[in-house]
Amino acid sequence: MDSNKCISTTATAVVANYLNGTLVETPEPVYERAFNAWARAWNRSLSGEERKKGHHCPTFAEAREAGDL
Repeated sequence: MDSNKCISTTATAVVANYLNGTLVETPEPVYERAFNAWARAWNRSLSGEERKKGHHCPTFAEAREAGDL
């Protein structure tokens, strides 16, 4: 029996939230892609007047930089 086993301890950043009462941890790159896709779709649905007023959903990076995430 080999007692010199190597266990990888590489940490991967995750975004944790609750879905139907269950804690879900999603790798940050996957979450960022999904978040940005949703934000793009939502921003495209805004009317011209809403855009003029500055309403928009930030990207994942923008929200993170602003401290919203």
